[in-house]
Amino acid sequence: MRLYLRSRALPAALLVLIALTLLTWRCADWLVDSPRFGTTARVPVVALAPLLAGSAAAASLFTHSAELERTAPRPLAALRGVQLLLVTALYALALGATVTSDAAHFGAQAMVRNVLGTAGLAALSAVAFGARLAWVLPLACTGTAYLAAPRVHGGAVSVWAWPVQPGAEGGAWGAALGLLAAGVAAGVRWGPRAGSGRA
Repeated sequence: MRLYLRSRALPAALLVLIALTLLTWRCADWLVDSPRFGTTARVPVVALAPLLAGSAAAASLFTHSAELERTAPRPLAALRGVQLLLVTALYALALGATVTSDAAHFGAQAMVRNVLGTAGLAALSAVAFGARLAWVLPLACTGTAYLAAPRVHGGAVSVWAWPVQPGAEGGAWGAALGLLAAGVAAGVRWGPRAGSGRA
């Protein structure tokens, strides 16, 4: 098990978790205390911190022994999904604890939702482009939502612009959980792309 953890760079993912949690907590605290920002002060933190968290979680799917894993029995694929879910849950809990106030708007609910959705997107990106490029789809989705989403909430906007929606938006939760389910399923079925094939 120790060899498996090291081969997946999970100790590095834990260090990223600690550093990202401290940075997120500090930035969120500063934005809320700054008189220049209003009720949406935490939107940059709630959108960008999960982008890094989800990408780091999916990047842990990278393996140096893709050919060897193709010969492994089926349970190894399930272990990949369990690993992704556990790492994602750790990131969601840690980052959610950094923005505990105003939970229904841009607090813990939005942070947890965004970590879950971004991890799913990153897993899909890892399957399509490789674990080292797990950040591609999350960056495209979060960047588009952050720059192009209207300043209204609810309706169809909450589905396609889920990273910048308040925590209580049902459509945003549906989109994020759907992406997580699709990402985990694709990760278990195919694994991250490695060279011309998949692990």
